[in-house]
Amino acid sequence: MEARTTTVAVGDVLADKYRVVRVLGRGGMGTVVAATHLELRELRAIKLLHADLAVNAEMTERLMREARVASRLQSPHVARIFDAGRLPDGRPFIVMEHLEGQDLSALRKLGRRPSIEEAALHVVQACDALAEAHGMGLVHRDIKLANLMLVPGPGTPSIKVLDFGVAKIAGETEALTQNGQILGTPRYMAPEQMRGAHGVDGRADLWSLGVVLYVLLTDAYPHDASDALTFLTRVVVLGEPPRPPSDHRSDLPEGLEAIVLRCLERQPERRPASALDLAQALAPFAGVEGRRAVARLEARLRGGPAPSLPSSISAAFSTSPGRATAVTGSAPRDRRRWSAAIALAAAALGVSAFLVGRGDRAVTVSAAAGARPAASPDPPAATSPPAAPVEPQPETSASSSTPPAEPSPSSAAKPRLAPRRAPPSVAANRHSF
Repeated sequence: MEARTTTVAVGDVLADKYRVVRVLGRGGMGTVVAATHLELRELRAIKLLHADLAVNAEMTERLMREARVASRLQSPHVARIFDAGRLPDGRPFIVMEHLEGQDLSALRKLGRRPSIEEAALHVVQACDALAEAHGMGLVHRDIKLANLMLVPGPGTPSIKVLDFGVAKIAGETEALTQNGQILGTPRYMAPEQMRGAHGVDGRADLWSLGVVLYVLLTDAYPHDASDALTFLTRVVVLGEPPRPPSDHRSDLPEGLEAIVLRCLERQPERRPASALDLAQALAPFAGVEGRRAVARLEARLRGGPAPSLPSSISAAFSTSPGRATAVTGSAPRDRRRWSAAIALAAAALGVSAFLVGRGDRAVTVSAAAGARPAASPDPPAATSPPAAPVEPQPETSASSSTPPAEPSPSSAAKPRLAPRRAPPSVAANRHSF
């Protein structure tokens, strides 16, 4: 077999048309570079696998899957995909828009805590991307701080949703995963997603957004989970409710806490019915720009149903088994500690394998066929956050319309929630592994 290089250097020309101008980041799975298109003179971000992983059909399909899914989304809050392919040495790559900014996990690590209005706006903008994705039958399955990138703009900075590499496609047979396997990041995963339920839908993403909003508002996670065994037991088996956000801060506006807790309802049917419903409920807390974002989303959705993926595309997503999203960097000691704890959790819960990183790291969970934690009624007692919560690892990487009338104070205090019904781098260059 032809020798394969494992590095990319400044000055290299990729695919005969992209000249590398700088390396943005390297991780255990691949490299992200900034490159200029030789003809268009446009700066792009290019993500490519390391050569030794390029021969792994699972990893290659994950990367190509991300490109195919994201390229069909038109929301301004999704990182755009321009190209994809393979280099002559066999390494797959995807070409994305070059984004200057930082993901929310990195900003949290730096101590940058958003205001209440900014936190609500971040989630409203993420809802814009997810509303379109859910309308196409896509479930992201790995919404977390590290996959929400804050990028500067001509006005207010805005959120870009990254990494659709583990998205679930409606009607697919999950050929990219082994039987019972689930993908995601434990601290952000809905109970049904951790159980490996085949019927996981967009409401699992809304749970994850609830965790994101909780962390942005309180700088704490909603469940006491100092280790993996405790987390799985309390969230999946016992179904303990989250600690109310107001326990962490007393200045939350009336009604905002109810929205957060609604997203974190154990039963999916008790959560907001859609990303649009969640965005509309948060609009009164998200300022003028948040209300404009919701108005644009409503107008776009009124224009007609979101297009479905062609059957040929859905079929293309089901070509090989896969594994967890690749992440930047490594934390061997932390992974060994969490892996050992998770092994105990696996034995207790009937889980055959649970391979996990720490904090915002993505994981693979494999549930034994037919194994399900026993259901239990929602307990009345709330849990307390750990004294020393596990710190997440940082991952570096609109058009406007006339805003709707300002809501009255009473309406702001009581945002509308949808009825409980079933649903019909520092640079992206932190698009990193």
